[in-house]
This record gives sequence, C-alpha cells and structure tokens, in this order.
Amino acid sequence: MALSLVKSQRHNLDLLMRANAQAVGVLRHSLRQAPKAEKLKKTLPEPTLPERLSKYKHSAANVAACFAILLLTKIGVFSSMQGLQTHSQEVLKQYYAGHIGQDLADEIFPA
Repeated sequence: MALSLVKSQRHNLDLLMRANAQAVGVLRHSLRQAPKAEKLKKTLPEPTLPERLSKYKHSAANVAACFAILLLTKIGVFSSMQGLQTHSQEVLKQYYAGHIGQDLADEIFPA
C-alpha cells in the first residue's frame, strides 16, 4: 500500500537521490565507500520527454496563435483584395461606358 501511494504522488527530482543515499547508508562500510556507491548517491532521474518539453508549452502556444492570426489575416486580406479588384473593375467599366460608350468599355473590360 505504501508503494502505491509513492507512485501516485509527484515528487521532486531529488527523491531518487535521497532514496539511494538511504539505501547506501545501510550497506557495509566497505561498500558505502565504493566509487559506485558515491555515484549512486548523486544519481538523479531522467525526466521524460513530455516533462522536458512542458516548459516550452506556453511559447509553442503563443507561436501557434501568431501563425493562426497571420494565416487568417492573409486569407482575409486576399479575399478582400479580390472583392475590391472585381468591384473596381465594374466601377471603371461603368465610368468608361458613360464617357466613351458601352461598346468600347466592353472591349476594354471583357466579361
């Protein structure tokens, strides 16, 4: 039951180091002084990939939001420009039709 509680709770990264130090402490004196025992006392766990990348999640979300805004702006600007171009051609066609005649306006601005 104690082990299930240990697994279910998040602990600091130094938990492994403290547990190893306690485990080495109960060994015979000759084993406690071995180089591998000293290395074991100072061992820290390797964080998983999601734990290592979690500190970048806000930055990644901000970059993704910027790209989304740029994409939506580009789509909006180009669709507006297309509508503006179509509307301006109609206005120019009407202008030329009024000043030089409908037949010449039709030649300049074919449908």
